[in-house]
Amino acid sequence: MEWLDLFKRHVANGEEVDLVKFNRDYNAEVCERIAQRHGMTFGTDPEHETAFLRKRQTAPSE
Repeated sequence: MEWLDLFKRHVANGEEVDLVKFNRDYNAEVCERIAQRHGMTFGTDPEHETAFLRKRQTAPSE
């Protein structure tokens, strides 16, 4: 799957991306596990068929 290789590359580089026309039923679990292993978060918006790969936010130092 070409899209999965591209997704893995973005995760490995710590890049935030939006995935349009994302099929949550088939792809979400795999993407969530990959993102977690690299310290990122993965969320979906089923209404708009979009998914989001984001860097984890850290709390500001006090």
